Amino acid sequence: MFSLVSPSKTDDNIYLLFDFVHLLKSIQNSWLTEKTGEITFDHNGEEHTAKWQQIRQLQKCEDGQLCTMSRLTYKAANPKPIERQRVDTCLKDF
Repeated sequence: MFSLVSPSKTDDNIYLLFDFVHLLKSIQNSWLTEKTGEITFDHNGEEHTAKWQQIRQLQKCEDGQLCTMSRLTYKAANPKPIERQRVDTCLKDF
């Protein structure tokens, strides 16, 4: 049974579907191709800046360690254009 009030249903009875994997890949590709290597975003009313260089620094620090804080790999931190299309590579960055 469906609820009468649904956040994914518009007033015109159209259901909105989101492809989260492709949204993440789009964010990653925009971040990588940005000249500054930075993206800004708003979280709880505060503006934050994410730097791709920090992803690379984290991967470099964790390289060769037995226990790591992330699932980053060299390919995930330094993806070639063809590797940017892979979902698993993108998810390791986030």
